[in-house]
Amino acid sequence: MKFLRTRWLALGLETYGGLVKHGAPGTHERLVELVLSQGGPKAGVLDLGAGSGELLQRLGDAGYTDLNAADLFDGNFKLSDVPFTRVDLNRKFSEKFRRKFTLVIMSSVIEHLDSPRHALKEVRALLDDGGLLTLSKPNVGFWEGRLKFLLTGDLWSFGESEYRGVRHISPLTSTQMRLMLHEIGFEVVAFTTAGSYATRLRKALFFPLWAPMAALFGRHVLGENLLVLARKAPPDALLSSAETSWAH
Repeated sequence: MKFLRTRWLALGLETYGGLVKHGAPGTHERLVELVLSQGGPKAGVLDLGAGSGELLQRLGDAGYTDLNAADLFDGNFKLSDVPFTRVDLNRKFSEKFRRKFTLVIMSSVIEHLDSPRHALKEVRALLDDGGLLTLSKPNVGFWEGRLKFLLTGDLWSFGESEYRGVRHISPLTSTQMRLMLHEIGFEVVAFTTAGSYATRLRKALFFPLWAPMAALFGRHVLGENLLVLARKAPPDALLSSAETSWAH
């Protein structure tokens, strides 16, 4: 509904260090907190779908070094001191890099890809043993999304306007995301939600709707983005065997 996107009810784009972040405000701040909570080496970072470089700037300010960026287009990238590689994440891209990384980031990327499964396998190939993947994606379980599905049958952030306008083509529920990561070879370390375009006025107006849903289903219904932190691990043989189960 268009009235929900007015300046009284919806926040504008977030910036950090003069760099624009596309996506719900608060998402990258929380994502960096998740990464920092794991400790470990602060070097060897690859941001896939780096955009302006805003998230890498946050990590650099948090003490991370050896920062690397990749995206399909380089026109928006603003960090001149960070190496940039052009990649198409719908293709085999791991061979573009002649090294491994301790941390790979995919923020607001996976929903745009033809095959999230393929991309995650490529990311795993780029990680050191025990390396971390952190990603964000639209939270289809967001409280407004639950109402949208009830009324229209469409998933949150995956309607016709998002398909045509920003190419949101690959929806994943939190359960699908978790199982896919286990199958491919990741141990899920943290699962949470963050980010919201809602102003204080909007939160107050819709309190009678979101508060009961949060009480019933938990606070994961409040964030517009799902955030995942996962560590490279052996693939789950039981899940991967399902690929051939229908051949029997």
